[in-house]
Amino acid sequence: MSPSRPFRYVREPLFLAAVGSYVLIRAATRVVGHPVGWATGQQVDVLLLPVGLPPWLWLERRVGWRADDRPPTLAEVGLLLGAWSVAAEVLAPALVHGPVSDPLDVVAYVLGGIACLLVWGRG
Repeated sequence: MSPSRPFRYVREPLFLAAVGSYVLIRAATRVVGHPVGWATGQQVDVLLLPVGLPPWLWLERRVGWRADDRPPTLAEVGLLLGAWSVAAEVLAPALVHGPVSDPLDVVAYVLGGIACLLVWGRG
């Protein structure tokens, strides 16, 4: 993405591709009737930042926490990565019966964050 072009939030091709991938994975799981190996674990986790970051940044822009429509910065990607990693891998397993912490999930979140930075630029 050219740094001179404004960030398009939920109209960004990476966001749309990630949402489409998530929908296909969920549909395949329903057709087969059970999780399809790695595709329902870490592959979905890789999609977290490409799917979650644009709506979050759009919300920040609307409430005035984000001054412009530049591509996401390393700090913005890192903040969401850190917050989600703590929430999903530390707090949820401690507070809710069922979720289990998995360090590979954090690796998948990082890979998704790297994809965001590579595609959207470093801002």
